[in-house]
Amino acid sequence: MQSGWMKYDVHIAGAGIGGGIAARELARAGLSTIVTEEDRMAGMPQHCTGLVSMRGLRETGVDYEKAVLGRIHGSRIIGPWGETLRVFRKEAQACVIDRPMLDKMCIE
Repeated sequence: MQSGWMKYDVHIAGAGIGGGIAARELARAGLSTIVTEEDRMAGMPQHCTGLVSMRGLRETGVDYEKAVLGRIHGSRIIGPWGETLRVFRKEAQACVIDRPMLDKMCIE
């Protein structure tokens, strides 16, 4: 007797950003996919940081705006001997996101 997941072309383990996007792209290519998650809810508990590059967010193809908590335009880098380098750009380079929310958005 076959279990339910064996009826799919692809089984993706992990309902994070990568798993959700992989499932979407494989389904668009005509493969039946299933995504399973070891935790009770996708994105919880939070395992990774919520700092994501703007380029990375755009490449997800997900309308991520609801998950954005803030935008990063620059940083201050402190070297091992205390020297400081400040970097700033007019256009945001990264976003602070609600990672559990973004995970859920990627698997919807």
